[in-house]
Amino acid sequence: MKYNNRIGSLKREVKKMNLDIDYFKTKLKEITEWYENTRWNNKTLLEKISELDMEINKTRDAENLIDWDKLSHIEEKIVSDMVHLRNKMKLSQKERFDSYYRIK
Repeated sequence: MKYNNRIGSLKREVKKMNLDIDYFKTKLKEITEWYENTRWNNKTLLEKISELDMEINKTRDAENLIDWDKLSHIEEKIVSDMVHLRNKMKLSQKERFDSYYRIK
């Protein structure tokens, strides 16, 4: 009987957490609106890319023990949208940088 109780308590300790969906939805919306509605320069764009990278890394943080097999469709979409936005921002930064040097 004691053995079964010990296993049950271990299972509870190892239980994995899913994403704080509201936090990541808000963060994604905030950065997307900034990107689409602000005239940004290279420095601020790189700062936002770094910020987004940190948020994406939070979803992969071992301390949070995110159970990727149990993510809902919405949670998966938010993470993939964050990665997509980061990649789009990196491309924008690269295109602007390249075009600046092509003109000269």
